[in-house]
Amino acid sequence: MLVSVDEPEDQTRLAKITSDLGFTPPTWVATQPLSEFKWAIDQIWKGNIPITLLYDVQGKRRFFWDGPVEAAELIPVIEDFLA
Repeated sequence: MLVSVDEPEDQTRLAKITSDLGFTPPTWVATQPLSEFKWAIDQIWKGNIPITLLYDVQGKRRFFWDGPVEAAELIPVIEDFLA
């Protein structure tokens, strides 16, 4: 799942980027005010972007990356999580 906090007028650009990357899962664009959205996503999130969160099947947050995360860092965590 991808959630964007881009401005609504950037939705067309976001759709093209995700399509070009072959990203097919649902994509949502959060609307203003973002404070409520941020609080609902995770209370430790201060609002900086990007962030990456990994939740288990029960909806419990297992990992929180604050800032960019590289595939080399993310893939082993996901593989361990799925093992």
